[in-house]
Amino acid sequence: MEDKVLVKVKDLEELKSLCSRFWEHRKTKLRGDKDIDYRDFFKLIVKIEAMVEFMEVEGMDNLVEKVRDWGRDKDLIHKQNANKQFMKFIEEVFEFKTEFDLHMVYNELYEKGRDLVEPYITDDLKLEFGDILVTLIILAADLDISPYECLKMAYEKISKREGKTVNGLFVKAEDLMEER
Repeated sequence: MEDKVLVKVKDLEELKSLCSRFWEHRKTKLRGDKDIDYRDFFKLIVKIEAMVEFMEVEGMDNLVEKVRDWGRDKDLIHKQNANKQFMKFIEEVFEFKTEFDLHMVYNELYEKGRDLVEPYITDDLKLEFGDILVTLIILAADLDISPYECLKMAYEKISKREGKTVNGLFVKAEDLMEER
């Protein structure tokens, strides 16, 4: 009978690393066996990844609900606040753009080999991006729409699009036709 070990992991990357180390350990133990069946191990990894992705989605749902609760506690969630919340969203986009520009400049300097410039830490960039998400979640609550449903609809629309990437931007096929 094999030992069972309960391990807590922070995220999918840590889980993949753990699985990889486990697999290396198992291969070392089984080297004398020429008929190693890799399929069971990879099925296990796929199942674990699906569980972690489900937990991440559940975690995202939980965070969205916490943001809504915070918005209710601060008396922000009202249809009449939608215009003001939209302007707050725009303000956060500009704050993100400022951090994004700093991030790009610091990274460009670092890549050029400047000894005095450390790689720019992305926490501020992540925080500003999170602020955008918060304002969109509250705006969605003001409008009584689901962020999940909006994202799902948008994905369904873009998943069917054809086109190509030009200068770093995706251009729809019909827009490419119009340019000719």
